[in-house]
Amino acid sequence: STIAAVAERHGHQVKILDLSWRPYDYNLIKSYLLEFKPDIVGVTATTTLMNQTRDISILVKDAARQQSRKILAVAGGPHPAALPEPSIRESMLDVVFTDEADESFAELCDTMEPSQITGLYYRDGQRVLTTGRRAPINNLDTLPMPAWHLYDPSNYHHISKLLARRTPVTITEFSRGCVFKCDFCASKQTMSLGYRKKTPERCAAEVQRMFELGFREFMVADDIFSSDQKWAASVCEEIIKTGIDMAWTCTNGIRVESANKEL
Repeated sequence: STIAAVAERHGHQVKILDLSWRPYDYNLIKSYLLEFKPDIVGVTATTTLMNQTRDISILVKDAARQQSRKILAVAGGPHPAALPEPSIRESMLDVVFTDEADESFAELCDTMEPSQITGLYYRDGQRVLTTGRRAPINNLDTLPMPAWHLYDPSNYHHISKLLARRTPVTITEFSRGCVFKCDFCASKQTMSLGYRKKTPERCAAEVQRMFELGFREFMVADDIFSSDQKWAASVCEEIIKTGIDMAWTCTNGIRVESANKEL
């Protein structure tokens, strides 16, 4: 949603097809491609979703042939970022983003020329080239409000009560990165080492925005939300100040040694 928001800030029209909550249906994707007629189609993928990503890249190129025009198929996420060249060679992807794609995706929308944009791998005939690594976004408050308005809240009432107390539910991030190097985790690859935080006031503003759009619960995607205990407490206090009655959960952002009674 943040990537979409930056693209909108650059003046581009964006449509999101969320496949996370419905069975994979290639006919649905085909209909979106033919109706919306995008210039770029972006997919995010874990390893288990790479088969779908490959399939979508083929659908994109089929749509391009049917419409006799150029459509870029691009991808990001944990698997493509970790294995960019194989991800391109094993699919019909044109571009893989290896670093935070908030700004680089919008720049690609501006130019349609991947060779001019840092932080990605791209197809050049039979070759796969890279433009080098891109520095992480230091001040997250400079990013626009995530584009939750592109999601229909009515689609998010079906979440299991094991995961959400109230619906509709959405997701946000208050911080990025991690200072730890756990072998089992890809955060250091996809978000780089280091920890960057939004201001508590910005976090509270995001909660207000989600509530205004009709969401009643959100999940915090942060890797180590509670590790900076002073900041985490400040975020909680700012959310309380809004007076909004909205449930929220840290799905993976609490480490045992960072727990304390106040939090």
